[in-house]
Parts: sequence; structure tokens; C-alpha cells
Amino acid sequence: MSLGNQNLTDISGQQAITSPGMAHWAGTGPRGKTCGNCAYLKTKTIDFVTGRCDKYRQMMRKEGPAIPARSLACKYFEPCKTINQSITSR
Repeated sequence: MSLGNQNLTDISGQQAITSPGMAHWAGTGPRGKTCGNCAYLKTKTIDFVTGRCDKYRQMMRKEGPAIPARSLACKYFEPCKTINQSITSR
């Protein structure tokens, strides 16, 4: 499911890859990084496939839906401080 107004053609590609619950458009963060590498991805599932974005929660003041850990990182990307925080290895 994409977000936003489809008449905004300049960002339609980003809309298509952005999951609801992300703090900003997917692909606007560091090249090659994913949400699974981000310190803001919290409430991770036991199978390490999805999690909830804490930056989204801070900005919206509510918890958003789970997003795929393999989603391209957004502009709010912050690297995990420990390797155990990163969840894209599986």
C-alpha cells in the first residue's frame, strides 16, 4: 500500500516503496541501509522480519503499524549502537 496523493508524480516512486508507519519516505536515508539497521526500529518481532519505528511514534505520538525490516532507510536513520540491535541478518 502506498502513501500520499498519486498526483504528486515526483515522489510516486518513493510512495510505492514506503510502508505505513515509517517516519519519512523510504530510500531517503543512507544508501544501502535498511530499517533493520536503524536504532529507531523497536518492538521487533521474534522472527526479526518486522518492527515498529520509534521515530514515527515520537513524531505522531502514537505507535504505528509494523514495517518490514528490509525497507530502505528514511532520512531519520540512526545506526544501531550494537550489532545485536540490527535485525536484517536473517
